Amino acid sequence: MKKTLLKWFFKGFFKTVRYDGFSTVLWRALKLCLLPFGTIGMVELCRKDLTKPLDEKHAAVPVDIDQAYASDVDELVALVEKRYGPVKNIEWYSRLGIRGTILDRFQHGAKCFVARIDGKSVHYNWIFFHHQEWVPGTKRYINLKDGEAFCDDGFTLEPWRGKSIHMAVNFRMLLFLKQAKYLHAYTVVSSYNKSSQKALSRINWEFFCTMLFFTPRWAKRAWVWQFKGEIALLIERETKELPAKVL
Repeated sequence: MKKTLLKWFFKGFFKTVRYDGFSTVLWRALKLCLLPFGTIGMVELCRKDLTKPLDEKHAAVPVDIDQAYASDVDELVALVEKRYGPVKNIEWYSRLGIRGTILDRFQHGAKCFVARIDGKSVHYNWIFFHHQEWVPGTKRYINLKDGEAFCDDGFTLEPWRGKSIHMAVNFRMLLFLKQAKYLHAYTVVSSYNKSSQKALSRINWEFFCTMLFFTPRWAKRAWVWQFKGEIALLIERETKELPAKVL
């Protein structure tokens, strides 16, 4: 098990340097050092105006992009397991487990889009319509109004990164929302995830808020500082049952 973790660590180290630079490695090292005291993070909140025309994007390789459904849960579970490997921190999936989280999302009306190459899934991404998904680490939810949606939790398998698959899937998600008469879409990306920031910039997402947060281990909420923009979108975590919403 230790050898597996070490292998996973070094593989992740070189991937991070390759895609995001050495400064991101230093940032992650700082996060690990502070972990006994709490969770620190810095994120960019992004907004897309769906009333404006969308620029169509295509992947650099032949790919089929479709919606996934609850019947595809095994396929999605396999992708999420490949994403996190043997590590214990599985972020969004911690409370209900991977399978339970995916099924719960579908139950509450979330939409999942997948990209397949030769029939095998290589990418997934989600759209949420309630404040059921929080900005990672903050324990605060996105406060969505009517006509707004939140896109998050996307992942591409390592061999297929750099092929514009994320951009192509993102375009299909935004087109889906636009055709359903939604006005705005939001997403969030780590300030140190340079590769994802570049992908969002290429499809003209607006970076409207930079936010630093720290959540002490003993606290129920994060301390949040904003450097620009607005954070009125964030609300306190709620535990009440959310109604399903189906487009």
